[in-house]
Amino acid sequence: MSANVEEESANRVVGKLKSYPAWKPSLTTKKRVPQYEEDGETYKRDENDKIEYKLQRVPVPAEQRSVTNHKHMSAHVQKNYGVLWNTADKCALFRRGVGERTDEDGNVLAPPVNKNGEEILTRANRALSGHTLKTLVSGAAAAVNAQLAADAVTLRLSDAPNLGEDAKYPIQPVVTVGAAMAIEAAWIAFNQEMFDAAVEIQEAHYKKHSKVTPKCAQAAAEIVCRHLAGATSFVPNAVSFRGKAFKKRTKAKEEGEGATKKPPKGYAKKTGAK
Repeated sequence: MSANVEEESANRVVGKLKSYPAWKPSLTTKKRVPQYEEDGETYKRDENDKIEYKLQRVPVPAEQRSVTNHKHMSAHVQKNYGVLWNTADKCALFRRGVGERTDEDGNVLAPPVNKNGEEILTRANRALSGHTLKTLVSGAAAAVNAQLAADAVTLRLSDAPNLGEDAKYPIQPVVTVGAAMAIEAAWIAFNQEMFDAAVEIQEAHYKKHSKVTPKCAQAAAEIVCRHLAGATSFVPNAVSFRGKAFKKRTKAKEEGEGATKKPPKGYAKKTGAK
């Protein structure tokens, strides 16, 4: 009974996905179909001598099953992730206690209440403030806009000078609660990875460093950033050279070759005199 209730509540939160349905034999889609004359071979044409089309429902072929299911899965996962992150601010991981308040005499005050009359016992536990997130997102949008403006100049578009970001009215995208939580989770994971690498460097040189020093932190940041850049870029961060492998010559082999070597120039074979 409880499982059915949870499933029904989850369906109410997420809702049914209308776009990109999963493939089934009876699945149809709208398609522009050309119209024919009565003979069935000649296209119907309008007054501008263009072929006439009409929107009709046509079956989706079985060859498109994987593509259709992929689109359905992508849209469904994206929608559910949005719902998940939009409700993440109520998770205990992103909340912390308000703490007791006292008056001048040291008496404990009652906790504050919200507009519904409920006591407020927790508050947001965030690593990045809203201003920091807006600044990061605005800078990222400005970088993308600058690249697009440069491409517009390369393509010699007539309105290219007007496509750049306005200095007085910069781009300020809206950061939703879910997006803020996702960015914060990635930021925390990034810092944790760098600190873990710094601790490993410190432990490898424990005789020299008793704790994580700024140099250890800098080296760890460079290592993590190099790995991250190599994993997310189109080319590897380094290319190893594979030259010809040279075999090490053993002493016995050198002595054996020396016995059959030709004598130096001017050496007499019989007397051994030069």
